[in-house]
Amino acid sequence: DSIIYFGYNFFKGTSANFEPINLGPVDPNYQIGPGDEIVLNIWGNTEVRYELLVSRDGTIYIDNIGQVIVNGLSLEKLESKLLKILSKVYESLNPTNGNPTTYLDITLGKLKPIIVYFIGEVNQLGAYKVDSYSTAFNALYYMGGPTINGSLRNIQVIRNENVVAEFDLYDYLLTGKKIEDIRLQHGDHIFVPPRISTVKLLGEVLHPAIFEIKSDESLRELIKFSGGLLTSADINRVQFERTLPFNERSKENNTYIVKDYDYTTINNGKVLINEIGINDLDIITIYKVVSPQVNYINISGAVNQPGKYALEENMSIKQLIKKAQGLLPEAYLK
Repeated sequence: DSIIYFGYNFFKGTSANFEPINLGPVDPNYQIGPGDEIVLNIWGNTEVRYELLVSRDGTIYIDNIGQVIVNGLSLEKLESKLLKILSKVYESLNPTNGNPTTYLDITLGKLKPIIVYFIGEVNQLGAYKVDSYSTAFNALYYMGGPTINGSLRNIQVIRNENVVAEFDLYDYLLTGKKIEDIRLQHGDHIFVPPRISTVKLLGEVLHPAIFEIKSDESLRELIKFSGGLLTSADINRVQFERTLPFNERSKENNTYIVKDYDYTTINNGKVLINEIGINDLDIITIYKVVSPQVNYINISGAVNQPGKYALEENMSIKQLIKKAQGLLPEAYLK
């Protein structure tokens, strides 16, 4: 069966080892810790640059200043603390009278790596060291994403035993809109639960595929996920092949049924998809419209252009032959 599971091919070709993405500004609430690199730029009347690595005990050493405790400080609080300390050596940073003539910039260079745990239905299970810039989405991407049995609709970030973020990859895959992503912290768990459902959509839609449908979604959303109906779709008939859920089975009932639905209504010239409920393992087929062609006639044999022509009112054979660019010399006129 060549039909694909929607969404999973997005993760094909990603690296088996995590590749950090050192892009974008650092969150002002980012907490400084051992292994981080702090870059100080003093410019103006005095020009000095320091590249300082936070030691295991959470301190940095600045010439002419000594050790400074920075562990646990946010970037904003770090800037405030260092400005106050450095002003004692570089008075023009924060003079008591007049405007400053020396200025301080503080940025972060290399950030300490963090450990993140990938659990559930993911291609790379276990604990991995990732860059502190990483978000849940790009970490999951570079780890190869969910397995075919994993959900794309309810990926969770668990921090200190609480779910701090959930996101639905269908939102991103279908619209390209930014998902509600979250920057990772040391010890976070990215959890991919099993698929919510497996629903196969076949026939006259733009992208027939196997989709994952939530309990509150109907045929309307399913067709939207597939890219919509083709012009050739029969808008009066859709067929469901359904395996009955456990609570609906009995000795008298079959466990497998086939049912046809009228699934559209027309309102002000627009075709609207009715809300028809979907069950796990449903196979849904939208058929091609079958409409016999009318108002035409075929001409074949010894004419220049044999084929199909529109049958006009009161058309004669002579007129039809004229439309077919006339007879060939070998035509048997009797």
